[in-house]
Amino acid sequence: MDILKCFQDGEFYYLSTIDGDKPQIRPMNYLMEVDGKLSFCIGMQENVFTQEDKSPEVAVCCTNKDGGWLRISGKVTFNRTPEARQKWLDAAKNLVGMCDGKYEPLAVCSFESAVVEYHPFGAKKTLDNTCCRDSDGKSSTCIEKKDPRMVL
Repeated sequence: MDILKCFQDGEFYYLSTIDGDKPQIRPMNYLMEVDGKLSFCIGMQENVFTQEDKSPEVAVCCTNKDGGWLRISGKVTFNRTPEARQKWLDAAKNLVGMCDGKYEPLAVCSFESAVVEYHPFGAKKTLDNTCCRDSDGKSSTCIEKKDPRMVL
């Protein structure tokens, strides 16, 4: 399973952050690769930006049509370069109207480190940057790349 494709095939995914001591979750609708990292975009004027700035540990989750689900949790960093923002505006056309063609309100958030879990209907596999594990915790397939875009 291609992790990025799983998120792109779904209509929405959900982003979880921490606001003080309370969890916050909201629907999002687009992830993509930016500079080789799994990334999403948020508005710098939104509460989610402040939450991620204070606590960069986040989680994203999506489901597929077969009832399986995928969760990525880890630390994100902000990429505020005009090139990253333009890549988002080119790929996610729905953002253009929200930003009125301005680049300043956008922050591209990229996973620097992550744990990826895929839960197919009735089973569980975890990808922790090095190994895919069955639900019993035994290593089943080791992967050398340390990249949240890995294919399961």
